[in-house]
Amino acid sequence: MCSANLRKKVDKLQEEFETFGITKCMNQEFSDKLLNVLDSTMILVNFYRKSLSKIAELELDYNAVKKEKNSFLTKIASLENKVKEKENSLKDHMKKIAKFQYENEQNLKQIKQLEEHNNALQNRIRTNENLHEHKFKKLLNETQNFVDQKERNFGHYVSRDETLSETIYRYKKNEEVYKETIQQLQNNNNKLLREILILKQDILRLYKDEDDIQHVLQ
Repeated sequence: MCSANLRKKVDKLQEEFETFGITKCMNQEFSDKLLNVLDSTMILVNFYRKSLSKIAELELDYNAVKKEKNSFLTKIASLENKVKEKENSLKDHMKKIAKFQYENEQNLKQIKQLEEHNNALQNRIRTNENLHEHKFKKLLNETQNFVDQKERNFGHYVSRDETLSETIYRYKKNEEVYKETIQQLQNNNNKLLREILILKQDILRLYKDEDDIQHVLQ
């Protein structure tokens, strides 16, 4: 009874092994079938052991890939934050550039106005120079006329002397006005130079900000 049951199980196992392509059912003696089934069983055991080892390797690979994925996601998040920071920094630099450009335009307008004012003052000075030169020549002529008149009429010396003194006083007064005008022109020129220096500094700062932007974009 036991032997018949064993034979039946061996035949069944051999049929199952055949479906796996491990062995083939052939007309064999029971002892040969039993050995064949045992050999096939060892093949399955070795295959199972190799499968377990492969599964362990796959689990290690999976964990490594998962860890690398998490690290990659962390780097992506960090890069996204850096990109946002650089975008904000770029916006700030663009605002500064726009502000500097506006200020430089205003400075250029002011410099143009100063130049026009300076030209007007120079024209005024030239006009005053011509006027003073004319008055000086007139004073010389009056002085010469006074000398000539004094020689002709010594009795009117005091009156002519007063006239000469008054003329000299007017000339000195005009000379003071002339000096004040020159001083005002010099002050305006100094102010114009200071404005130009400030404009140059703004332009240099503008170029520096553009270099910073290029550095941020790199």
